[in-house]
Amino acid sequence: MVRRSPAERYLRFLIVRHESYSDKQIAEIARVKGLDPLGAYYIAQLRRKLVPPVPFYPENKTHKPSFRFLMAKELFSFYWPDQHMAVALRLLEQPRAKELLETMLLSESPVNWIVGALNREGFRASIKAVEQYRNAFFDVDSIDSLEMRTLMRLRFQASGTTNDPELARVEAAYEKEAWADARISAAQAPIKSLSTMMTAVRMGLLPDNASFSKVMATARFLGAARSIEAAMRNGHHDHERSVAFMSMTATANTILESVGSPEEDLQSKLASIQLQTDEGDVPLLDEISRGLHTEDIEMPGGPNADPELTGTTSDSKPGGGTGQTG
Repeated sequence: MVRRSPAERYLRFLIVRHESYSDKQIAEIARVKGLDPLGAYYIAQLRRKLVPPVPFYPENKTHKPSFRFLMAKELFSFYWPDQHMAVALRLLEQPRAKELLETMLLSESPVNWIVGALNREGFRASIKAVEQYRNAFFDVDSIDSLEMRTLMRLRFQASGTTNDPELARVEAAYEKEAWADARISAAQAPIKSLSTMMTAVRMGLLPDNASFSKVMATARFLGAARSIEAAMRNGHHDHERSVAFMSMTATANTILESVGSPEEDLQSKLASIQLQTDEGDVPLLDEISRGLHTEDIEMPGGPNADPELTGTTSDSKPGGGTGQTG
């Protein structure tokens, strides 16, 4: 059962802001915004916990009972938004920005990646604005993965209650195409680290620590494990499933042999570090200068002196000549 909505803070604001609205009306407002209100029953539960003071003046900061109520219920930023909350509210009204933002939140991408992706797409945002959006409208940390997958399915599901055939066709097409939504893929991903990387690649980012060989090693291990699991079940079509997983394992192993394993990558990196820090014998000063070094600060000379060091030439042009300085 889904216990909470990721947009609970915003729902509390709607309840207090529109006290005369019914629970169904509040749920519909949130649904139009593309959020997850759960339903009228959930709104009713929240309403019972929200009892504003009488009188209630949320627009008056000097009214202490109202101020304390807004702070206790985390509603102050809705009535008195700062610049970051204003950006978060603006992102909520921009469908493409909302899609990008929620996809990266579901894949647990770092906040600075989200800000960079938004800015590249032309949506001005900051780290605090993204955090405000997450806390108010899409708190992915308030529910578990199963609840989030359920909410994503419900969000794109046709209502089935409309009597308008045209609207019913639109809802059916919307539900049919929802499988390709990046948010559903991110919510269903069993390995969040891979989901983060895939989302980053979709947004034009490639993590510096991405390791192709490590991904293929994981695929090889999972393929072998699933093959053994299918073989031990000995059920209908389990033999074919076991063969298919073993084929995936063999393919991953072949690719790994061509690109190298993570251990080989590590060894090559360590070898390069060793070459860069290799400590050989330091040559003596006599070997470098061929005996022509001196502690005196003067121009080197002698028959074996390097002309480039003495500034001399072998011809008799002005400024040159043997024993002459340029």
